[in-house]
Amino acid sequence: MKLLTQIIGCAALTLGSAHATTTLIGGSIGNGNFEAALPDGSDNSSIDYSGHWYYNSTSGDAADGQIKAKTWAASEGSAGLWLKAYKADTASSFGQEFAATEGSTYTLSADFKATSTVIADGASLDMSIIWLDIDGEVMYAETLSLSDSYTSSNELWETFELTATAPEGVSDVQIEFDFATTKDGSTGGGFMLDDVNFTVIPEPSAVSLLGLSGICLLLRRRRC
Repeated sequence: MKLLTQIIGCAALTLGSAHATTTLIGGSIGNGNFEAALPDGSDNSSIDYSGHWYYNSTSGDAADGQIKAKTWAASEGSAGLWLKAYKADTASSFGQEFAATEGSTYTLSADFKATSTVIADGASLDMSIIWLDIDGEVMYAETLSLSDSYTSSNELWETFELTATAPEGVSDVQIEFDFATTKDGSTGGGFMLDDVNFTVIPEPSAVSLLGLSGICLLLRRRRC
């Protein structure tokens, strides 16, 4: 009976370690809460101030201000992102990149809020999990439109989640947010984004599977 208890304990540890969730972005990890100290101590800094997020724009740089860190744009805590839709025909993206493991399950989530006019003005915000091969080429992407999925008529925060499994042949994974405007939203429209989380649950490793096989063999021997 004692041996059986030890075997069950080992099995639980093996399975637990094989399925442990790892946080890649969340809270202060990767500045997922956007609360890293602003470089000048002000309430007006671009998305790339923390050194964690990359930023790309086809319509001006980060300082041109379509995306800013603001203390009042937070779902909780002391800072969040304000994505301004004050200009027409802008396009910006920001994200982070990590090494990926085939078969592992990745989950991206974020808190999102839109002002009453911004979606009507044609602005959009998508979040994506993008799979890259060893050459850095995009294999394919899983995308969720936050602006299309947003249902609140009272400008309330909603949390959205996207889950995907790393494909065979993957090398890296990017998470990316793509923000665009199509018309002048000078009436004050905009999006707010906060508490980005990106986690991974590894595929059970070969070592874990071998450990479970050994446990099963021991149990069979005990029955003989």
